Amino acid sequence: VFDTTAEYSFSDEVRSKTRFTGYLDPRDCWLPTTSREAPVVQAEDIPPNPFVLCEVGGGQDGAPLARAFLDAALPAGWHGILVTGPQMPESHRAEFQHRAAARRDMRVLEFVTDCRPILAKADRVICMGGYNTVCEVMAYGKPALVVPRVVPRTEQLIRAERLARMGLIDMANPDQLTAHTISSWLASPGPSHATTATRRIDMQGTRRLPGLLEEAMTSPREAAHASA
Repeated sequence: VFDTTAEYSFSDEVRSKTRFTGYLDPRDCWLPTTSREAPVVQAEDIPPNPFVLCEVGGGQDGAPLARAFLDAALPAGWHGILVTGPQMPESHRAEFQHRAAARRDMRVLEFVTDCRPILAKADRVICMGGYNTVCEVMAYGKPALVVPRVVPRTEQLIRAERLARMGLIDMANPDQLTAHTISSWLASPGPSHATTATRRIDMQGTRRLPGLLEEAMTSPREAAHASA
């Protein structure tokens, strides 16, 4: 998707040291919880299908996407869940709770420890383009509309553009995002390519990391340093 060694013209010496992990599959990761923590997801947090999940990352700059989602028209019989994230300002969270309360097909969750149980059951996902969220979308094979952050960094935009070019997600530029954009996407036939992401994208990073770590720890340079 993005060959760093080529994009940034790494020297041959540095290129020879580069190892690609592959994307990290969230299904290979275990999120520990303790008795002091709130349950990851309550059963009542997951509505009956069909439903669409909207995630805005940490939430600090997710208000435009959240607002457009809460103003969008859902297909008949659908429900919507907005997860605002822990860094969304209180004033925005209060606004969105008020907006959702005026609709019978929307609800707002301000924060959940692990959103994967909800995402796994969602029929569609609308989200920003953060690494973790995109990995979850691809791993669970969800049709997704990704609205990437474009300032102050273009990391999310690059990721979304490359994956959209491969046909693995749909992308909307945040400068052109409206409630109508979301309504139209939800009303369109679901893309059939979503379930193919794990067959086209290397998602073995979590399983590959132990071997890469062992390689790094037993390299000749490390061995010489240890003996010294």
